[in-house]
Amino acid sequence: TELMWKIIKKHPLLSCLLGALLIRLIAVIFSCGYMANDDHFETVHVAYHAVQTGLLNEEGFLKWNAVPAHKIARSPFYVLTLYSQMYILKLAGISNLDAMMYFIRFFHALLSLLVIWFAYRYIYETTKTRDFSILGAVILSFHFLMPYLSVRNLIEQVSADILIPAVYFAYRGYCRDDNRLLFWAGILGGLSWLVRFNTGLAIIPIPFAIWFLSKRIRPVLSFVAGGVVVIIFSGFLDLIFLGGFMRSTFNIFSSVFYPAGAPPIPRPFWNYLVLIFAAF
Repeated sequence: TELMWKIIKKHPLLSCLLGALLIRLIAVIFSCGYMANDDHFETVHVAYHAVQTGLLNEEGFLKWNAVPAHKIARSPFYVLTLYSQMYILKLAGISNLDAMMYFIRFFHALLSLLVIWFAYRYIYETTKTRDFSILGAVILSFHFLMPYLSVRNLIEQVSADILIPAVYFAYRGYCRDDNRLLFWAGILGGLSWLVRFNTGLAIIPIPFAIWFLSKRIRPVLSFVAGGVVVIIFSGFLDLIFLGGFMRSTFNIFSSVFYPAGAPPIPRPFWNYLVLIFAAF
């Protein structure tokens, strides 16, 4: 026991990563099923159905439940990554979805470790305090729902797994005046946006922060260039699978500004007051 504590004190980040992986492996095995509708029916179900019946419909566009390709309001990127994993597993002789999900949950568990590593590095480099860095890593490794969420197919969680490294590279690129790191920060930020469109609200302030800190335009342009590369990639992805350049982005904005019907707000509106009171 004394030796174990010496190792933990000497290698706190490695210890957190190994502990986080261990508890996530438990979640991989026992945390079956899904948490929300889009944890399964808008991700796993679409990809698995494509593996079983074909990726494209008669028109040559992506199958997405009963939604016509030109009305899909999500980038195909994440679903295609799930499809690729499932297709490889099917080639390996695994065709049952339950069996596939063990491998997919394991992949997501590994992906979630990126958040722990980069968050530790970011906190340490900004505060120069090892204790705060360890605390951040411990929270992300073990606190509350983190192990459970880390193996889910929730686009919010997957997007965060990519966003945190993007923030770290942006900060490190600014500190080191390294435009290559800033460019890759833009790439990662763009990919997190592809997984979850709303993440764009967290990415947009980054170039402004870089300009505010550096007072120079070139670092900003390096970050933006990485984001533009992903935007162009997203556009062509939509063109191939949805039938229009940037189709999914257009559909998302259309759903915001031109809703199809009345929002499902409970009537009367003061029902929300009861919910807020119960929450607190």
